Amino acid sequence: MSEHIFDRQKWQSLTIFEQMGNIGSEVGRAFAAQHRGDTAAMTGAWRRGLDLLDATAE
Repeated sequence: MSEHIFDRQKWQSLTIFEQMGNIGSEVGRAFAAQHRGDTAAMTGAWRRGLDLLDATAE
């Protein structure tokens, strides 16, 4: 989905609470970018969040 590359093995070693916290951070970044009117940053944060959500579901 995005160009963001992360270590899926390390991601899987995190607790569900840590994973959800990281996903929530990306969602927060997306809303902050939207508030600033920064469409590129908003889109990037949403895509990273979705990538992390997909990795969590695996």
